[in-house]
Amino acid sequence: MIKLLIEHGAWVDVEDEEHYPHLIWAANNGCEDACVALLEAGANTEHRYGPDGSTALICAAEAGNLDVIRVLLEKGKVNIHARSNGKMTAFMKAAANGHEDVVNFLFAQGATSGAPKSDN
Repeated sequence: MIKLLIEHGAWVDVEDEEHYPHLIWAANNGCEDACVALLEAGANTEHRYGPDGSTALICAAEAGNLDVIRVLLEKGKVNIHARSNGKMTAFMKAAANGHEDVVNFLFAQGATSGAPKSDN
């Protein structure tokens, strides 16, 4: 359905009535095909949502949607080190929610905890 809408001129970065961008909704809900279609149509990967200011990557990591994360990193220009307004990265959100597979994948892609280094 989303491909059809895009083919007929739908704006890919449109937000719903709650200001929820379609790419973030798709990433949060594990809709891999929708993410691919939106990214191929030029969706903004750094668009932020809500008071937390999370990106699509951060939302996908928080939800544990590894396949979507792979798509975002492969097809989109995604900042793997982006932080939400609460200073959380995708790596941190995945770890906080117990998504070990996502943590391991993001680490392999160069993500770090972002925690300050100890002098000890």
